[in-house]
Parts: sequence; structure tokens; C-alpha cells
Amino acid sequence: GGALLGGVLGGLISSTATTVSYATRSRSYQAMAPVATGVVLIASALVYVRILLEILAVAPTLLSQLIWPVLAYLLLFVVIMGTLLLRFEDTGSHEVKTGNPAELSTALVFAAIYSVVVFASAAVSERYGETMLYPVAVLSGLTDVDAITLSVGNLSQDARISADTAWRVIFIASVSNLLFKAGVVAVIGGTSLRRRLLPVMALLVVAGVFFAAFWPGGPAS
Repeated sequence: GGALLGGVLGGLISSTATTVSYATRSRSYQAMAPVATGVVLIASALVYVRILLEILAVAPTLLSQLIWPVLAYLLLFVVIMGTLLLRFEDTGSHEVKTGNPAELSTALVFAAIYSVVVFASAAVSERYGETMLYPVAVLSGLTDVDAITLSVGNLSQDARISADTAWRVIFIASVSNLLFKAGVVAVIGGTSLRRRLLPVMALLVVAGVFFAAFWPGGPAS
């Protein structure tokens, strides 16, 4: 229970930091793989709750477009996590440090990323059109989903891009972030964790791309 709560808190702070933390520990303690798998998936799912809250704050008119694919994707997370919980194995307690999210350095890094993403998103949309926002989303989403979510949400709210493009760009950024976390697990995770988690994350990434490309409501581009 404590481990799963750690996944919730980790998702609210930083799902990437949580993934790095548990993947690192899984190398030295292979029996921790079931716990680490659940925590990483929970933290990753919480990213989508954060996205919905951020859009509600900066672009409430976009929420009606974004909420249904996000809820459907979260349902897929729930089904997968529920299946894994049926085979959950008890392990000893392990302290996992994700860092202090209120540190000044963290705030400054986010501000820098946000500024770059805001500029890049607006410039790309203005110069090359909405379609080119997708590469920006992929690159930005690798390390941070919040910046691209807030930036694209503001563009949508100001009617500078269509709502259909906006939610798909945000969704692609979130899938890119999930792919990055899969890479983290592959590089620094223990063998048992990789065996358990990578197939699941691959399934989620493929499903996420499918959702972004083919969800009804208009062409993806």
C-alpha cells in the first residue's frame, strides 16, 4: 500500500524522477520489480490527471475535446494495473527519494523549459502551421509534459490553433514522455523490471499513438 501511494505522490511530483528512482533500485534488488512496475505505471497514469487539471486551468474550452481520449487511455492503464495487482508480490519496504519539488532550482528549470516551449510552439505554429507542432511535442514531451500542455492550451484558448490539433499535440507529448520512461527502464532498470514493464509500456505507447491518430473528431494533422 505504501509503495502504491508512493506511485501516486511520485506522479504528482514527477513521474520521470519516480521512474528513474525505482528503475535504479531494481538493479540491485530484483525482487523489487513487481513493486517498481506498479509504482511506475501509477505515476505515469497520474500524468494524465495533471494534464486535465492544467487544461481546466488555462484552456477550459479544450477540456471537452481532451477528456474523452484521456479517460479511455486511463481506463487502459487501470485494466493493465488491475491485472498486475492480481499477481502482486509482497516485498520489503524501500525508501525512494524523488527530491523536493519546491526547490528553487526545480522551479527555474521548469521556467526555462516552459519559456522555450512557449516560444517554439508559437513560432512553429505561426511559420509552418499546426502540423509542425507534432515534432515539437515529441521533443518537448521527452522530458516534460507540463510545459507543452500549458503552451498548447494557451494557443488553443487564444484560437491560434484548432482544438482538435491542440489535444492531439498534448496527447502525443504525453506518449513521448512514456516512451522516454520506457527508455529509462531499458537502460538503467534491472532485468526483472525490464521483463515485466517494457512490454506493458510498449503496448501503452502503441495504443497512445493509435488514439492520437485515429480518435474521432477530425484529421490528426
